[in-house]
This record gives sequence, C-alpha cells and structure tokens, in this order.
Amino acid sequence: MSESTPPIDRPGFFGRWGVWLGLLAAAIVLALDAPAGMTPGAQKTLAVTVLTGVLWFTGAVPLGAASLVPLVAFPLCGVLEVGPASEAYINKYVFLYLGGFLLALGLERWNVHERLALHTLRFTGTSPRRVVAGFMLAAAGLSMWISNTAATIMLLPVAVAMLDALGKKTGGTDDRLTAEGGTGEAAAEDAARHTARQHKLTVALLLGLAWAASLGGIATPIGTPTNVAFLGVWEKAFPGESLDRFSFDRWMLAFAPVSAVMLVLAWGLLTWNLRPAPGAAAVGRSFFAGRLNALGRLSTPEKRMLAVFGLAAALWVIPGPLFASLKATETGTEWIEAIDARGLTPIVQPDDSTVAVVCALLAFALPAGDGRGSRLINWHTAERLPWDILLLFGAGFALALAFKETGLSLWVGERLGDAVRGQPEWVLVGAVCLVMTFLTECTSNVATCSIVLPVLAGVAVEIGVEPSLIMLPAAASASFAFMLPVATPPNAIVFGSGRLTMGEMARKGFVLNLVGAVAITVLTLFWVRRIL
Repeated sequence: MSESTPPIDRPGFFGRWGVWLGLLAAAIVLALDAPAGMTPGAQKTLAVTVLTGVLWFTGAVPLGAASLVPLVAFPLCGVLEVGPASEAYINKYVFLYLGGFLLALGLERWNVHERLALHTLRFTGTSPRRVVAGFMLAAAGLSMWISNTAATIMLLPVAVAMLDALGKKTGGTDDRLTAEGGTGEAAAEDAARHTARQHKLTVALLLGLAWAASLGGIATPIGTPTNVAFLGVWEKAFPGESLDRFSFDRWMLAFAPVSAVMLVLAWGLLTWNLRPAPGAAAVGRSFFAGRLNALGRLSTPEKRMLAVFGLAAALWVIPGPLFASLKATETGTEWIEAIDARGLTPIVQPDDSTVAVVCALLAFALPAGDGRGSRLINWHTAERLPWDILLLFGAGFALALAFKETGLSLWVGERLGDAVRGQPEWVLVGAVCLVMTFLTECTSNVATCSIVLPVLAGVAVEIGVEPSLIMLPAAASASFAFMLPVATPPNAIVFGSGRLTMGEMARKGFVLNLVGAVAITVLTLFWVRRIL
C-alpha cells in the first residue's frame, strides 16, 4: 500500500494570480496622482485597503494571513506606527468575539445548542422561509436592546445546530429512493439536489441572522453605537437645540418601521428561490419532539453551561434598558449618580466585552458535574476558536484607524459634500446613503459616523437644508453594510462559521446594499422626516 500524500492545493485563476493582482492594483493606486485634498498617507491607506481586499476576495492566501497585511504594511508605509497598528488587533471588540465564541463552543461541547435548535424547529416547522423568518425576527428583536454582536453570538450556535438537525433528517432521501427500487444514478441526483437546497438554506439563514441583527439595531437609540454617535454629534453641532425630538419613543416611531421594511426586503431577497430539501415535506414537528425525548432530561453539564450562557445573555440585555428607564426618573438618576460616585458603574453596567470574557472564564473554572472532573470548557475546546476570523476583525479595526488618522474618511465626506450641493433632496439623501453604505464596508461604522456626520452638519447648514434630513439617513446607512465580513461584527461572526463563502456574502450583500440605500432614501423623505 502506498503512503498517503497530503492534499495538493489546486487554486483557480484568482487563487493563482490573486497576490499579483492585489499588488498591481495597489501599485496603480500609488502611481496615480492623488486627488485634490487627499494626503499621501490617505493614498497609501487606500492602496493597502485595495491590496487587502483583493487578497480577501480571491483567496490567494489564507484569510488569516491576508488579514495580517495591514499590520505590516501600515508601519512600513509610515501610515501608522507599529504600536497603534498592533493594538487594533487586540481591540476590546476582539475580546467580545473571543468570549462569545468560547461560550458558543461550550454550548456545542455539551450539546445544548442541539436542544435549543430542536425547540426552535418545533415552533417554526421545516419550511425554509419560516425558518429564516423566525431567526431574523429573533435577531432583530434582540439587537434592538443589546449589541448586534451579542445577539448574533447568542443565536448562531442554535442556527448551526438547527441546520445540522434538519440535514440529518432530510439527508436520507437517497437511501430511501434506492430502497424503493430507484437506480443509483437517480439516488445520486436526488442527493445532489438535497445538498444544493440545503446549502441555499444555510446561506439564507446565516446571512439573514447577520443582516437582521444589524437592521434591528437601528430601531432604538441604544440598538447600535451609530445611533449614539449621531446623538453625540448632533448635540455638539447644534448645542442650542434640545434632544427631546430624538426621545426614545419618537426614535422608535420613526425607525421601527424602517427596520421592519428592511427586514421584509432582506427576507424576500434571501428566500425568494428557496425550496424545501427533498424529504423535508415529510418532516413534522413530531420528529423534533421525538428527538428531544431521545435526548432525555437536561444533564448537569447542560444545565450549568446553559446557566453560564443565560448569565451572559442577561448581563448583555438587562443593564442598558434598566439604566435608560432609571435615567427617566429623578430617583433613578440619583441612584445612578450614587453608583457612579462609588465607582461601581463598571460592575453594575459592565461592558459587553467584559461580560463575554468573564462568563468564558467562569465556564473554564466551573466543574461540569459529569462525574469525571471535567470543566465546562477546557483548552481542547478552545483550540477550535476561529483564529483567522479574530485576525480578520483586527484587520478591519486597523483599516478603520488608518482611515481616521490619515484623513481618508474626512476626504470622502468632504467630496460627498461637494457633490451634493445644489441637488434635489432625493439626490442629496440618496447620495449620502450610498456613500455611507459602501464606505462602511471597510471602515468602522462608528468612526465613520463620528467623522462624516459633522461634515454633513456643516454642509446642511451651508446649503440651507434641515440637518437631520441627511444626518439621520447617514447614521442609519452606516448599519447597512452587508457585503464584507469586516463591514459589521454580525457579518464577521456568521462568516466565521465556515459555512458560506465571501463571494456568496458579497453578491447578495451588494444587492441589499443598493436596496437599502433606496429604501432608506424613500422612507426618510416620506416617513422619518415627519416624525423627527
């Protein structure tokens, strides 16, 4: 018997030539004369962004390796020093994802995720459209009150386990066909159809989960940091005006319908061509009830892991709305001031990343109670962390920092202001939405809002337009970047599952980017402006 040999990579055209294409594109950016107002540092930042993006899209090098390009390129080009560039890779949000992934792995280790998925399927049934709708509604509802990242982390293990459970049930169609007298060729064709339809459902469900988390966040002032960034910029730009017009209830009245419309459009885009997998029609709720019965009662490790995850979810969900309601009363405000005076705010209202890491550490420390001395999470489990995705996050933060430090974001904002002067309102709002949507594909949406919104405030005053008419859709559009994993944390998290490709995300995300820009333009002109 001959020795087995390691598999040989056989990349396609872009895989073979992606590195050279990226270097060529970056060289062209550097060779061209910089546009008026663009600094040399901004031009170099744009070149590094192009190189990194080409490597990501072509897959010429592994994702994690491509994500290290900004770490070395920015210091070599003099754009950022090594310290700030490397600090971007240990951003607090990286630790939020790290802790969240560890909790998800803990759920998977003790099979809690399968139990949750089976309960979900009992409720939704196996219709692909209903399954996607159910998860999108859950993600959007959660992200109205907690961070989009936390909402995605909470639901992703359930979604993946549900896909696995559904695949196991409908995957035996080819065996049944053969047993009933079908030919091997027919069985193979049936299996291929099943695989293709199952993958379509996988892509639709995971993208729907990520998109819904981003879309739900715009419905409340606390749902996403870009909303808070807008309020902060508005207060500084127009100090004489009250923020009462942007109260919690008025904001929800204005933007909850926007969120709902976008959810319906996104759901339609993802599910219009979904068909049940072969054999799915025979799958009833009784099957999932039977699977739950087969799992038996919750074991001690399951209960403890579920308790740790529930603690994390509670600490992500409760403090924000609780403090918001307390601030609305005089007594509550006094309590908050007393807590702050004693230095207890970080404990009473911990940061999301702190919650994730503390609960992950708790899972490492707590005995599983399985009679073998195991812990809820051990390092063998942690070795399965998607380290390449964590590096991807770091690359996104490094790019965002470079955009800010070199003035590239400001340059884009100023060019936008120059372009929209004297244009009709619908052109003005539409252009702002398009630019913000695609700009935040490769920059931090919060940083972009913090830089571009003040520019738009000045432009609005100069051309005699109500500032909120362009600032509000700009802030909302910053959450409408659906193409790239680095665009939003939810995108990166579902991409980290390894069940969809960057091309699949980019193709569908590009369409929703355009749809979102049109939708937010229309809704701003005909609804939001009437409320706010």
